[in-house]
Amino acid sequence: MFKTIFLLFLEILPVLVFFVVGQYTSFRDATMVYVVLTAFTLLVLWLMAKRISYLSLILGVVVIGAGSLSVWFNNPNILLLTDTFYYLGSALVLLLLKMRGINLYYILFHHTFGMNQRGWDILVSRWIIALVIVGIVNELVRQFGTIPDWFVFQLLKTFVLLGFASYQFTLTKKYRLATGTNSWGVQI
Repeated sequence: MFKTIFLLFLEILPVLVFFVVGQYTSFRDATMVYVVLTAFTLLVLWLMAKRISYLSLILGVVVIGAGSLSVWFNNPNILLLTDTFYYLGSALVLLLLKMRGINLYYILFHHTFGMNQRGWDILVSRWIIALVIVGIVNELVRQFGTIPDWFVFQLLKTFVLLGFASYQFTLTKKYRLATGTNSWGVQI
């Protein structure tokens, strides 16, 4: 349990540090710290857990790539706009796959959660909506806010998405498989 909490903390640590450093330094400096800490976090996750989740790896590569370009060209909009594309693009991929009868969340997480098909369908639909909302709000903050506003949004977004993800346990509990799962729908 402690290891799981520690690994979760490691995954949100780069955003927390990015926010704090961004309050006291330039966007460029904060982004350099964000990129380095994200790479370090991926390495530690690999060393501790002997695996990195697909979502953590994809987000890490996006942060490292877009953050490095933002630093290289000294252009914060590269990282800010990449966030919009990341969330809206993720929602689009999930939607297109769902329309073809493919549930990416089932493929990625069925070894962790045991739910019936209705539960998986609801889960992916909820995430599509959440990702679209986050992408739109990110773009609104990018267009009409300041860099400090965007830092605050990043921090709030992280905790809102963490809360939203935690809320999904009510879904895994409600639609759990009768055998092979605990009361929260986690595979045992």
